[in-house]
Amino acid sequence: MTRSRYSVPLEQLSQETRRLFEVLNNESGLACVVIGSAFLETALGTLLARRFIKSSVGDKLLALSGVLGTFAPRADLAYCLGLISKDHYQDLCVVAEIRNQFAHSHLQLTFKDVNIRQRCNRLNEWRVIFHEDAGELPTDLNETQIARRARNQFNMSVAFLANWVLIDALSIKSTTA
Repeated sequence: MTRSRYSVPLEQLSQETRRLFEVLNNESGLACVVIGSAFLETALGTLLARRFIKSSVGDKLLALSGVLGTFAPRADLAYCLGLISKDHYQDLCVVAEIRNQFAHSHLQLTFKDVNIRQRCNRLNEWRVIFHEDAGELPTDLNETQIARRARNQFNMSVAFLANWVLIDALSIKSTTA
């Protein structure tokens, strides 16, 4: 079955994670957020497609104009089907909020924006590495350091979530009609 670009073969997505990491680490904040969230959206589409029976109906649902054509409905369904954990679902929702804030701003945002920083601090996946609780930021950081920390929180969360979604997809055997 041919998949739309909104559901990419798992092997291809796995190979493309290196390019994702390059964007997260080297591009502007806007590119980082838009491409990072688009990668997660596509990974969720692939996860769902592997769970669906092989049918053109699944492609129709996952197409951009379909009911599962965007980030939030894909995350919602993946969670409701038990394909992703509640923690991952909550982080995916925060990533979607950050993406929407960047995408719908009439001015270019950065990770220096206080609302972006607050949302990044709500992400939990990055905390695994730093063993951090939800405590306050150290008071001795300057604005650039705080923005860098927020971007790192976002980048690590996106990277970890992408890997988790791909691992979850690997655990699903495709079904047939």
